[in-house]
Amino acid sequence: MFKRVHQSVQQQTRGEQVPWEASSLVGEFVFAVPAAAPASGRLEGTTWHGRSSAGDASEVVFEAGGRLRFTPLLGTRTTRRGTWGQKGDLVYFEINNGHSESSGIRRGGVIEGTGRNVTGQTWTWTLTRTRAE
Repeated sequence: MFKRVHQSVQQQTRGEQVPWEASSLVGEFVFAVPAAAPASGRLEGTTWHGRSSAGDASEVVFEAGGRLRFTPLLGTRTTRRGTWGQKGDLVYFEINNGHSESSGIRRGGVIEGTGRNVTGQTWTWTLTRTRAE
């Protein structure tokens, strides 16, 4: 996680800021959701609208069978070449055979997370539930 933040800061500031860190960690580190966090329910059949830290708006539909429908709201076409998974409040989805991957945490009618693509770009995003299909 720290490496991704480091890369993201350098990329977004075009190299003007270089994060420095001191750590005794020797392996990968991730923050975990507390075990007591209540599950917000199944995503299947729900529609969400969102915005990324880059300002991109989109509609995401979590379809049956783990299929994902993703529509950028800038006039480009919808893709159904995506998949999704959920474990409690943890959500994962990928678009276009792994070209971009995102993971996040659902808290009621909001999912917040991070994404990355094969070119190394990273971003944060927020989805808000709009309706059930």
